[in-house]
Amino acid sequence: RRRPVYSLPALPDFLTMGLFGSPPPPPPPPPPPPALDEVQLAIVATAIALLLALAVFLQVLRQSASRSSGDIRVGVVGLGVMGSQLLLNLAESLGEAVAGFDTDPAKVSALEAAAAREGLQARGFTSASAFVSALKPPRTIMLLVPAGKPVDAVLAKLSPLLRAGDVVVDCGNEWFENTERRQAALAEHGIRFMGCGTSGGERGARLGPCLMPSGDTAAWKITRPILEAIAARYDESGGGGNGGGGGGSGGGGGGGGGGAEPGPPPARGRRERLP
Repeated sequence: RRRPVYSLPALPDFLTMGLFGSPPPPPPPPPPPPALDEVQLAIVATAIALLLALAVFLQVLRQSASRSSGDIRVGVVGLGVMGSQLLLNLAESLGEAVAGFDTDPAKVSALEAAAAREGLQARGFTSASAFVSALKPPRTIMLLVPAGKPVDAVLAKLSPLLRAGDVVVDCGNEWFENTERRQAALAEHGIRFMGCGTSGGERGARLGPCLMPSGDTAAWKITRPILEAIAARYDESGGGGNGGGGGGSGGGGGGGGGGAEPGPPPARGRRERLP
């Protein structure tokens, strides 16, 4: 008796090639991109150069805007006893935000805490550049630092950050020759410098000091509303407690006199009578 013969069905070609024969060939690589001609290369290079120039321009524009984007009119450098109290006086008398700068973070924190307790607007800075940037031109900066070399050190730090038309007021009782020397040096850069002798101590700085400003007429026009707002006033008839002088005149340390031209009129501000 014959045995049946069984035959397997034929496998598809794609299986037999993978199992019993060589693998299918890989797909051909994509054709390379066409080479750029000289005109196209020039266009790409020009576009890259324009983008880089635009980035540099925007960076310069942002830096320039940051230098003049502040909204604070006046700032104080030196937040010791006198400086911090004068700054609080400014904030209250002007009814606006003021700025203070000191390298000591503790003094900056103490100022902001005192202003918050009294409901006043005062911003403290430990960075000179940030402090200057917070002020709107023409800036008015009042120095409450010891006379002599400390004033020169502060001016060396601030003057590169200032612009022509800004005003710096030294509220220390400085020797008039030093004031005149600084006036001449800063005038070369268009920066106005004033001497302003200050008397009254801590309480006077807070409630109304006696101020003895000196400087050119343009600087006085800028600073007059500020100084009159914070100054002591002892006579309602108009006799202020402040004397004006030209040149480097001011109060204390032989600071009187020294100017050839008459200075600004007496400043009259706060009406509280001091004992």
